[in-house]
Amino acid sequence: MKKSIVLAGVIFLFLGVLNAQPDNSGENDIMTEKGLRDSILLTIQKTRDSINTEMEKKMGLLEKQITNFDKSLGQVTLSGEARIKTLEEKVKTIEMLEEASAQGKLSTYQANYQSAVINLVSMERELKPLYLFKSTQAFYSTLNQVANPGTYPGYSEWYKTFKTYIERNKQKEATLNVISQVLAVSGDIAQGAPVSGPLVQTLFVGMGNFIATLGKNQQILKDQSEKMFRLTMVLSQFTHEKDQIETEWEAINKELGDLKSIYDETLNHNLTILGIDKSVLQSRFTKENDANRRLVFLNELTGVVSETVKKEHSENSKKWKDKFFYEMQTVQSLKVRFGGITFRISQNLIKYQDLITKYKSSPELGGRMAELDVRLKELINSFDSSFDPLEYIKSADRMYQVE
Repeated sequence: MKKSIVLAGVIFLFLGVLNAQPDNSGENDIMTEKGLRDSILLTIQKTRDSINTEMEKKMGLLEKQITNFDKSLGQVTLSGEARIKTLEEKVKTIEMLEEASAQGKLSTYQANYQSAVINLVSMERELKPLYLFKSTQAFYSTLNQVANPGTYPGYSEWYKTFKTYIERNKQKEATLNVISQVLAVSGDIAQGAPVSGPLVQTLFVGMGNFIATLGKNQQILKDQSEKMFRLTMVLSQFTHEKDQIETEWEAINKELGDLKSIYDETLNHNLTILGIDKSVLQSRFTKENDANRRLVFLNELTGVVSETVKKEHSENSKKWKDKFFYEMQTVQSLKVRFGGITFRISQNLIKYQDLITKYKSSPELGGRMAELDVRLKELINSFDSSFDPLEYIKSADRMYQVE
């Protein structure tokens, strides 16, 4: 139960790790967020490509002019005055070529940093589908019911009889006394205490002893006890295998916590660079429900980014790139790591499918696996429709244009 709660917390942290959002979630909303981001990024790319194409044409023409100047200067018949004028024109053309090259680099850097900032702010809304957490709750609620023997017909009443046997005989048998003490600490398994851990073997011994005391005149109780004993043993194994799967969530939870800290720090730092108050981002984008208004904000944001890079280029011509380079690298790393986490989550969810398949043929648990399978498929479908781990990682690799 504890690990299942941790797991639900992991998914919830994953979805809400970047701030609580308005409850307007749904698959269409997720697609809208991706659509907004991709639309802006496509505009950035087209603008960058257009500028680069013009710059390449301009530089090509300038290079031809320089080549022509060199040919002219190579002519021995060229007069001194004409030679000086040609040299002056060549120097001016070289300066224009260098300026065009610098402008091309500036344009590329502006687009790259725009891409970084758009991806950064978009993470807040892309990773927040609360509808997925609702599916998570449904799945883990069903999973806990499967693992809880008290939810099976007749178990709670039989367990009371078994506990009565333990309490009546614990002073006579040391094993039963130990079982009584263990149950007092670990809790009542018929009320949801996990049927797992090393102490469960002692519980099995007690159940075996109880069954052995039942004579022929108690055949109905004996048959019922054997049935409940088998159920308890199967549930113990099921819980053990389930816990092995859920161990991975603790590691995922820790990494998500680390990423949350990195994300918050990165977001705050970049907002400071751009001179944007976080409350403005929250009101105009993070908490804004109208997609058109969010699009307007993202367009304005790209303008702010462009001007910020241009200003730094003008004021710090030698090291102007340094201010943005490491921020771009951090954002790219965040996307890759988030993609890696979604992949780990996806793979761990598949392990539950293997668990369900294994116990579908179990006489004791088979009937419960059908509902659990439905809940798991809902969860996996919700997850897959919202996150594509490999595409997330690939898109991170394609975020920037190499100069």
